[in-house]
Amino acid sequence: MKRITCIAILLLVCTCTMLNAQVKEKHNFEAGIGLNVYGILGMEGGPSRNPSLGAYFEYRYNDTEHFDFGGQINYTHGNGRSAFTGEPTWGIVYDQVNLKGVADYNFCPKRLVSPYIGAGLGCGVLFASRKAGRADSVDKFGIVGPRIGLQIWRIRTALEFNFAFGGGYNGFLNTESAAALNVSYTF
Repeated sequence: MKRITCIAILLLVCTCTMLNAQVKEKHNFEAGIGLNVYGILGMEGGPSRNPSLGAYFEYRYNDTEHFDFGGQINYTHGNGRSAFTGEPTWGIVYDQVNLKGVADYNFCPKRLVSPYIGAGLGCGVLFASRKAGRADSVDKFGIVGPRIGLQIWRIRTALEFNFAFGGGYNGFLNTESAAALNVSYTF
């Protein structure tokens, strides 16, 4: 958690020094493709997942000067292990697909460097395949979470938190809830 906080602070400090960049051209629609590092936020006595690479596609419409709305689809593949009490440690392969709507507020939309904050709401599916022992499983869940980012020319970075809900410990699903560091190119 300290690393995530340090990255967010560094992102904001760098933004302050670059806010006087040149004005960029305005696009009403933007599509972005990119990669992310997807790390699970925690576990409560259940399966654990290792941080893994993923790919995502995002499409946004610039509604007003400062606001844009869009959608995002994210695919992540990773490994983990079972950690239930009394069970042997089995290897698990995870495939997760998230689909969510996003909304962002852009602080300097006409500049080459523009910080933004936003939020997303959507759903996801997690496919877990055990390497030995028990059968495969499919979990469906909802996703909600904030994001903070910086767009420099056409390179867009974001730190996102995806809190999965639909049961689990205190209403949140620990194996599916995650933080992602996204880097994409918009066109």
